[in-house]
Amino acid sequence: MFYAYSELGTFYLKKGILDSAKTYFELSETIEITINVKEFELIKLLNTADYYLADREFDRSHSNAQRAYLLAKKIGNKER
Repeated sequence: MFYAYSELGTFYLKKGILDSAKTYFELSETIEITINVKEFELIKLLNTADYYLADREFDRSHSNAQRAYLLAKKIGNKER
C-alpha cells in the first residue's frame, strides 16, 4: 500500500493538485514498514521535497532533499 499511496501523491503533485498530493503522501506514511525501512524513508523524503518545491516552500524542500541525499549516500544505490 505504501507504493500505491506514494504514487497517487506523485500523480496529484504532477497535476498541480497539492492538497490531494499532500493527503496521499501523508497516507503513505501511515503504512507500517517492516522491510527496507531506509529505502522507504528515502522515498518519503523525496516525496516531501517534491511537494514543498511545488508549494514554493523552497527552504523546506531543500532541507528534505538534503536529508534524502545524505541517506542515499549512507545506504548506497544498490538495486535489490
